[in-house]
Amino acid sequence: MLNFVEFVVLVFLSDNLTEELLEDHKSEISRLRNHYDQHKDMYDKLARRQKLWDEYLNLEVIFLCAMVL
Repeated sequence: MLNFVEFVVLVFLSDNLTEELLEDHKSEISRLRNHYDQHKDMYDKLARRQKLWDEYLNLEVIFLCAMVL
């Protein structure tokens, strides 16, 4: 199995597309999906945190604009 750097080099820099490369690609997709599934709760929390942070920044801008006016 290829490490990530080897995988990227093969996928993006290779003109030689083979069945082995396709299998490596499928294997990497499977590995990433498994990782996501195992850590889905964390990713959901990060997305929620980002949404709340964006809302906070928007409210801060509104507040600062109100202070100027």
